[in-house]
Amino acid sequence: MAAKKKIINIRVYFDGDQDAKEVFAEVIAQKIRDTKAKDKLAIMKDRQYNDYEFSNLKSA
Repeated sequence: MAAKKKIINIRVYFDGDQDAKEVFAEVIAQKIRDTKAKDKLAIMKDRQYNDYEFSNLKSA
C-alpha cells in the first residue's frame, strides 16, 4: 500500500524555551492526532447512518 503524502500548513510562535525542532515536532504530532480523530469521527457517523438506514428496510 502506498503511503499518502500529506501537506500540513502550520503557523507557530514560540518564546525560545524550546528549540524549534522540538516545537515543530510537537505541532506536527498534534496535527496528525487531530486529523486521525476527525477521520475516526467521520467513520463512526457513517456507520451510525448505515445502521439506522438499513435497520429500517423491510424484508421482501
